[in-house]
Amino acid sequence: MAQKTIKFFKNHNNKFKCHYFTTVRPGWFKGYYSKGENYAIMLNGVFEFEAQIIEVKPFLLKNVNPFMSFIDAAITPTQFQVMMTSMYPQNDLDTEQLLFILLKRID
Repeated sequence: MAQKTIKFFKNHNNKFKCHYFTTVRPGWFKGYYSKGENYAIMLNGVFEFEAQIIEVKPFLLKNVNPFMSFIDAAITPTQFQVMMTSMYPQNDLDTEQLLFILLKRID
């Protein structure tokens, strides 16, 4: 099993049924998420499967677009901004980068 984990509390958009899926993570953990590395995908503390990071793209929350918000969480950009701000209230998401991460499920 992969040594690093990516934890989820909700399976937005039923993404875990897809071979490729996305997640958005705080940019201050940038060194943790590395292209080509494998991760144990955990949902509410339960191992689901392993996945490999295919790509990592930094962005600012104000630049989230419909493609990103709908593919990742099935919500509008405005709803996505509200969700991320509520998840990370201690951080200034106007200036701190987030990471848009593409993963491939390893079966």
